[in-house]
Amino acid sequence: MVIQVTYHGTQHGDFLGIPSTDCVITLPCILMFRIEDDLIVENWTEMDIFGVVNQISTARQLCPNPQLSAN
Repeated sequence: MVIQVTYHGTQHGDFLGIPSTDCVITLPCILMFRIEDDLIVENWTEMDIFGVVNQISTARQLCPNPQLSAN
């Protein structure tokens, strides 16, 4: 079974060394499950972490808050 989801959230803390922007980001994911006898026996998750880093980096450059731009 494969499920495509998109998480939405606000960066309130440091992420991979990037200080908080308090901007909304999205994280597209693909969840994959192997099912046997109606039970999930394995699962895998693929996430676009590089896309999140790009969103955060762009938000820091475009942010109207001067305190965030100065960091």
